Amino acid sequence: FAPGLAEGSPEVVTVAFHTVFNTLGVILVLPFANPFARFIENLFPEREEPLTASLDRRLLAEPMAARRALEGSARAIAAATLRASADIMRGRQHSMREDTLLQAIEAARAYAVQVGEVSEEHDLDTGILFDCLHLMDHTERMAERAFEPGRAGEVRAVKDLAESVEKLAEDCIGLAEDIETAGPLTLLPALEMAAAKLEHGAPEFRRRLIAAAARGDLGPDALDEALDGIRWLRRMAYHAWRMAVYWTSVEEMERR
Repeated sequence: FAPGLAEGSPEVVTVAFHTVFNTLGVILVLPFANPFARFIENLFPEREEPLTASLDRRLLAEPMAARRALEGSARAIAAATLRASADIMRGRQHSMREDTLLQAIEAARAYAVQVGEVSEEHDLDTGILFDCLHLMDHTERMAERAFEPGRAGEVRAVKDLAESVEKLAEDCIGLAEDIETAGPLTLLPALEMAAAKLEHGAPEFRRRLIAAAARGDLGPDALDEALDGIRWLRRMAYHAWRMAVYWTSVEEMERR
């Protein structure tokens, strides 16, 4: 810098020095920025959610590959929900969290919409996508009901419902295994029958409960819990059946 400038404006000299220093620092560090970024990414890798690990946006360039990725994720989410629901119905410990399932379902829905958009551009059948969306809808509703605090325990405590709860839990495990192995859903008729039985038998069950309460054999709180329990169990069976219906449709369309 010019001697006169340094003597007359020391602030300018200071600013200029720092500017040059910082510029040289950037020039020297810039070549190492990308390798350092990769080092940090490897040191602290982003946690990948296993239920949605297959939902890679890069696959959207190939709609068929993206659709299969969606099916794989829908399969994992549905099976995980069924297994968690069965454990809850049986009063057992389970490792799956409700928010994990619901976030995975939402991610699968969003991906299905993206796959649908690129499929329409390529004039591909979107029927499987709609079935996957319906599957996720019933999976979400089942998860929300299964994780209702204390509900499963209340239902198991009702003598006339305990056997039905155990049977539905067993069927949910069987359905999860069929979905995971991509085999034929042999439990579809049984699930439909269970849902229909609970639906058609609910009015008579409610009448018996109200009659028991009128006789004094059942307290008001126990009556409310039992009535809520039959509604809860009926909806759980219904959603399990509909999950089986839509996954069967997906498998049938895949085989065409």
